[in-house]
Amino acid sequence: MPYVLKGRNVLVVGGARGLGALVAHKFAAEGCNVAINYVSNLVRAKDTAHSIEQQFGVKTFVVQGDAASREDCARIVQESLATLGGLDVIVANAGWTKFTDFKDLHALSEQEWDLCWAVNVKSNLHLLQEAAPSFNKNCDGGVLLMTSSVASLTPAGSSMAYCVTKAAGLHLMRCLASSQGPKIRVNAVLPGFLTTEWGMQFSDAQIQALKEKAVLKQELITYCTIIELERNSTTNMAQGLRVSTPQSEVDVLIIGAGPAGLMMANWMSRCGIRTRIVDKRGTKIFNGQADGLQCRTLEIFDSFDFAHRAWIESNHMLEICLWNPDPQTGIIHRSDRIPDTIPNISRFQQVVLHQGRIERFFLDSISEHSKKTLQDVPGWEEGIRVEHGVMPVSFEFDESVAEDNDAYPITVKLRHLSEQEATPKQAATSLNGSGLQDGLFRSNLSPDDTQELLEKSKALREKEGREETVKAKYMLGADGAHSWVRNQLGFKLQGESTDYIWGVLDIIPITDFPDIRMRCAIHSESSGSVMVIPRENKLVRLYIQLTTMENAGGGKRADRSKINPDTILASAQRIMKPYKIEYRYCDWWTAYQIGQRVGDSFSLKERVFLAGDAVHTHSPKAGQGMNVSMQDAFNLGWKVASVVKGTSNRSILKTYQSERRRIAQDLIDFDHRFSRLFSGRPAKDVLDEEGISMDEFKNAFVKGNLFASGVAVDYGASVIVAKAGDSIAQGDGTEVLGEEALRVISAQDRATEVKVGMRMPSFKVLNQADARPWHFQELLKSNGTWRLVVFAGDIVGIPSQRERLDQLGEKLGSATSFLKRFTPPGARYDSVIEVLTLHASKRQDVTIFDFPEVFRPWHPRDGWDYWKIHADDVSYHEGFGDAYTNYGVDRTRGAAVILRPDQYVSWVGDMDDYASMDKFFSGFMVEQPERQLTEKTAADAPVVDGISRVSLQDAERDGADGSIPATNGAVAGTAAA
Repeated sequence: MPYVLKGRNVLVVGGARGLGALVAHKFAAEGCNVAINYVSNLVRAKDTAHSIEQQFGVKTFVVQGDAASREDCARIVQESLATLGGLDVIVANAGWTKFTDFKDLHALSEQEWDLCWAVNVKSNLHLLQEAAPSFNKNCDGGVLLMTSSVASLTPAGSSMAYCVTKAAGLHLMRCLASSQGPKIRVNAVLPGFLTTEWGMQFSDAQIQALKEKAVLKQELITYCTIIELERNSTTNMAQGLRVSTPQSEVDVLIIGAGPAGLMMANWMSRCGIRTRIVDKRGTKIFNGQADGLQCRTLEIFDSFDFAHRAWIESNHMLEICLWNPDPQTGIIHRSDRIPDTIPNISRFQQVVLHQGRIERFFLDSISEHSKKTLQDVPGWEEGIRVEHGVMPVSFEFDESVAEDNDAYPITVKLRHLSEQEATPKQAATSLNGSGLQDGLFRSNLSPDDTQELLEKSKALREKEGREETVKAKYMLGADGAHSWVRNQLGFKLQGESTDYIWGVLDIIPITDFPDIRMRCAIHSESSGSVMVIPRENKLVRLYIQLTTMENAGGGKRADRSKINPDTILASAQRIMKPYKIEYRYCDWWTAYQIGQRVGDSFSLKERVFLAGDAVHTHSPKAGQGMNVSMQDAFNLGWKVASVVKGTSNRSILKTYQSERRRIAQDLIDFDHRFSRLFSGRPAKDVLDEEGISMDEFKNAFVKGNLFASGVAVDYGASVIVAKAGDSIAQGDGTEVLGEEALRVISAQDRATEVKVGMRMPSFKVLNQADARPWHFQELLKSNGTWRLVVFAGDIVGIPSQRERLDQLGEKLGSATSFLKRFTPPGARYDSVIEVLTLHASKRQDVTIFDFPEVFRPWHPRDGWDYWKIHADDVSYHEGFGDAYTNYGVDRTRGAAVILRPDQYVSWVGDMDDYASMDKFFSGFMVEQPERQLTEKTAADAPVVDGISRVSLQDAERDGADGSIPATNGAVAGTAAA
């Protein structure tokens, strides 16, 4: 009689993702209630349970436990029995291994061998020992399904211990089946490679190599139907369910791997968020494109620990020379010099470095940090990597679950392109006929080639391409001015184009122009304008006006065939007369038409976002494009990460559009004025109304420098910016204040130069413990953490300050403090909110032990935290930062400042105004459960949850793909077929 599955209760050990999650889904599809065990990844387990509940409406239960522990195995079974009301089936999908040299007899320690025995053999026995009494009481008995491996049959694989213990587990299965049957049935599956979410991380070459080892040279089977076998009373092999389009889930999907997309991925790598980033182009940028890095951008880079690389490799621009025509002769002459960066607005000044190097810094950072933060997430041990030659082809959005933070409302189909498809066409034109790198394929003078790529890919798909479906919680479209994502959302760019066409040359110039290594703005009398940007490695970038549309070819779009390096250089030579300029080496060139546009929306239901050129386009001469694009993603990244991690609610996501669309509008207004002044003909005299006043141009240049630097950004009132005023008027029209009862207003007079809504300025302070001087911004690393900065004042000279500090410390250290309520159990004390203290006493007069413990937290392994307390005092070698004066803080009363993870100021108030601090954080943060089972930390590695806690370097072990017969003691498996 068939074994009916509907209504049965199933426990999947190691069921958070991969094969375990697939098994859980399959049983749920048959109407079974499912208990999902995990070791360390609670979020992933909850995601799997939520997905099952949403799709099948069955009961689910998540239970933490380590299969290596006899006690945990017993608890897992008992809690599952109690919650589900009984158990009918246990899928023992736990396993452990470590990738080693198979021949090395000393590769594994004694403890690692013991762990292999505990997880791969004994856990199966322990689970059945606890479940057997319940199984024997069931009318239909019970089932133990053991996940083994093809490595149990052959001396090869990830490690010798793995092979030995899997073989022992297989014999244990036979012993249990013969001794406990017929009422209790015990069977095993011997998996080979499987195209699970983890399996898809392998390259095509690695997958093909695994297939070649298989006996049957077939397509990989995604999953084998274990259910049918359990229905029948005779042993048979399951038929595989072939899936033509593999499907996976991620927290964040990024379309476009330019600077904005990489900035977003960099945030995700720091915060440990499962992320995929794809780009239709075959490689990163190697030549040309954007090159200017403004002050604020370098501050951001420093918060990610790679500003020094840009600082060393780049060319530093310190002065701007203005060249205008002589009113009498018309010959250009230097009319003025001004600083390129306004002095003292930042510890960095503007530099230039080509985009390819900037992307390399991001790629290195993403790889390094994602391997650390995701090392315990099965399938992500290799971290986040850019997938080039991959483009989206379809998009679906389930609006009904948009507000469910655990849901995956975004479905995108991705197509993998061939190398030929993913390589853009570039012209081969130069003075001597040799090939030059041109950027016209990225220029706004070129049509969007997305549809062409789709058609080519479709034709070659059977031979070289493949498609896959990705479900995501959040998505960022950072795919440029021709944004596919924006088009899918139906959003529009609003604005206009001008008749001004500009060419760009990156050359090593041969010239007698005296200021060729200065940034220059050159206006000729009637031939147009040039901007000179001195770059690294002897290069100079020239932005060269090609006069009007008619001269460039006529019509609404310039004739590209008439634009090449020769015509661009000829324009430069006319403008720069009587000086001569030519080149023998051209690194890159392009041309563009000036236009200013901004998107009508930056977000779809706070699930799909747009950044960079996808939502604002403008001229490049102010050095804003790449900077503002990266700052878009810098604003968004930490917000999405904190919502995914469950520490903040979704209300903060609305502030992205409110803050960044307003900045984009300001940028367009600035660029509109600046580009027209730059492109216009100089006025011959005061009566020349059609000409441009050179004094007006200089004033615009000077005023624009502050805006261009990025340090003048001032975000409006919102749930995360506690300032007075109308958030709608201060932003882009979006309401972002949050619940009125939780709104807090800053006391700006407590720190007059720490402006709410602006980035935290930086001045030198001294570490209390070791006297080392630091710029305060250097303490504010971009890791997703909020900061409470306590300006403690003079705690030695003013006893009342010490009393106020002690009182604040008592409240912050209490069990009900917001520091405790919003920090997940088991997480580091400073993982959500970090407390930094800056006092005004002489450093030598105090020690860290004069401060309450909450200001110098204790860690059982690391001891006291010596890096939280600093002094505003004179350093031995780097002078006096005078931080209190520069921040506008009274040394006799102090202050408190709350900083966002992106270094912007959220709140300013009295040092001991704990109530306002608590109220502020309560407006958007999520209170964490008071008690939660302790999860394993990175120190407990290499044990991980997911596809049976196995090292995911082991292709044989992951993605168990096989079948489980319904009769007792049977073995089924596949090598890779």
